[in-house]
Amino acid sequence: MKKWLRERVEGIDRVTKIRAEASTRAFYRLEFKNETRVAMVYPGPEPDAIERIQHFTHLYLNHGIPVPRIYAVLEDRALLQQDLGDQRLQTVFTRGRMAERRYRLSRVADILEKLARIPPEVTLATLDPDRMHWEMDFFIQHFASRLMGLADSRRLQARLVGLVETIDFAPGFAHRDFHCRNMMVHDGRIVLVDFQDSLRAPRAYDAVSFAWDAYMNLGKLRKLFLTDLEKRGLLPGMDQVYLTALQRNLKALGTFGFQVHSRGNKSYNRYVARTLRHVATNPLARDMLEDSLPKLTG
Repeated sequence: MKKWLRERVEGIDRVTKIRAEASTRAFYRLEFKNETRVAMVYPGPEPDAIERIQHFTHLYLNHGIPVPRIYAVLEDRALLQQDLGDQRLQTVFTRGRMAERRYRLSRVADILEKLARIPPEVTLATLDPDRMHWEMDFFIQHFASRLMGLADSRRLQARLVGLVETIDFAPGFAHRDFHCRNMMVHDGRIVLVDFQDSLRAPRAYDAVSFAWDAYMNLGKLRKLFLTDLEKRGLLPGMDQVYLTALQRNLKALGTFGFQVHSRGNKSYNRYVARTLRHVATNPLARDMLEDSLPKLTG
């Protein structure tokens, strides 16, 4: 692939592969004499995927939401993009002092406010009840079934049908994977990445994805963050917030189970305990999951 890139991009001094998790795409940093770029490369031609990324890049930038700029498309297989460096919000937030953390939370809320202004009609893709039911079945198959027997798994599956049916599906526009590992800190600003799967989703979806992030714990700052979002008019009632958060966390556990046991990607094990704590401390978890909850969370 390095040779492929050198043959199509002039003036490259050095090509370095960038580590990426849970993606079929590969990423490379291209070093030139006075600048760097990042090449995002698909295994083969993906014109629809490339077009989707171009579409959402323009959409986000037009709404004042920082995302990496696109400089070139290479044969419907790769994009040459702005290099944002290596600083994820996950690291900046975790290592920052309290004042720095509060500042970053406010900037995340600013981005959510801008996302809320995007009309959901700009995309046909929808996180609807059918898709959420599929995610809960995926969670049962790849995570819960490893912790409980068949009968218990079936009882939990029935309860998850009830969970999905209680979520209000009045849609808003959503990034879909709005968490700290998809936020880079570049020139002091938070820049979103991995936004190609943006869709219509329950109104609180992106907010709960960050408030109960599988990759970082807000701790006591979660209440401050949610209060800020409430004041901005970005949240539905708190019952809907907790229900959506519960579904999102269970969906994440299904993904982690699949990555660890089906893909052999053991690095996702480190995120399971935190996500289970999110589930265990969700105020509506016991009502929705009943006696399945202790079997999941220990």
